[in-house]
Amino acid sequence: MTKLADSGMWIGEFTWLIWDDIDFERNVIQIRPKDSWTPKSGDQRAVPMTPRVFELLKSYREIIGGC
Repeated sequence: MTKLADSGMWIGEFTWLIWDDIDFERNVIQIRPKDSWTPKSGDQRAVPMTPRVFELLKSYREIIGGC
């Protein structure tokens, strides 16, 4: 849960993330509507990644094979 708190995202936003939402080059996570879900605010937004969140997601992606 610490990583979620680091990210500034709501649990629902975190739950609906897909790898296409994570932009390692710009260091942001895109929160955007999906077919079955809409962000609480209803709007798309970009959340900057802290260094800890960046490293966590990067290492996780490497472990699962870079989906």
